[in-house]
Amino acid sequence: MAYPIEHHRDGYYIFIDMILTPETVAELDRTLKVSEDVLRHMVIRRDPKAVQKEREEFEARAAAHEQAASTEPEVETPEEMPEESADALPIELSPEEIEYVPPAIEEEESVEA
Repeated sequence: MAYPIEHHRDGYYIFIDMILTPETVAELDRTLKVSEDVLRHMVIRRDPKAVQKEREEFEARAAAHEQAASTEPEVETPEEMPEESADALPIELSPEEIEYVPPAIEEEESVEA
């Protein structure tokens, strides 16, 4: 942060773009004010023309992406896949190999007296 707030020098900045009713905005603002986890907050109303323009651009990009995805041929085998996509394939292990895989979380053994 630019300066310490309540002796905190680090924090998280979060931007959320929402469409809310005025009553909901008031309740959100009240809730953020009383929350001990939120040091600072700001609720602003954005220019409706700018928001509409951003939505139209987003929808145009989404439509272009969807059109491009529908025209791409399906890839059947890993050999035909691009290198970065081939790495994302699931790995199949034999039962013998599964026996040697360590658990994701190691459990501590409890010692009883």
